[in-house]
Amino acid sequence: MAEQHERRKKEAWQVDKKIPLSLIFVLLLQTGSFVAWAANLASAVSDHERRILIGETFDRDYTKTNIDMCQRLARVEEKTSAILLSMQRIEQTINDIHRVDRK
Repeated sequence: MAEQHERRKKEAWQVDKKIPLSLIFVLLLQTGSFVAWAANLASAVSDHERRILIGETFDRDYTKTNIDMCQRLARVEEKTSAILLSMQRIEQTINDIHRVDRK
């Protein structure tokens, strides 16, 4: 039983003074860099999601505004046509009056 214990002890992982401090420092630095990168990535994803949501809201508002503007333009076109017809009638009436005056 003591032999098994000794063998397990030799096979087990141990931190030894033979491990250089630079290796430990580099591993800690890489771990910290990975955590910072992951946090930055999460922030970027969150920002993109927010921008997409704003874009979708803008698209909905823009579409509604565009439809409203098209309807207003159609009304303006109709009013312009009606004004043009009125002006043509007035012009015709003036021409008729001038013809009568010349005779």
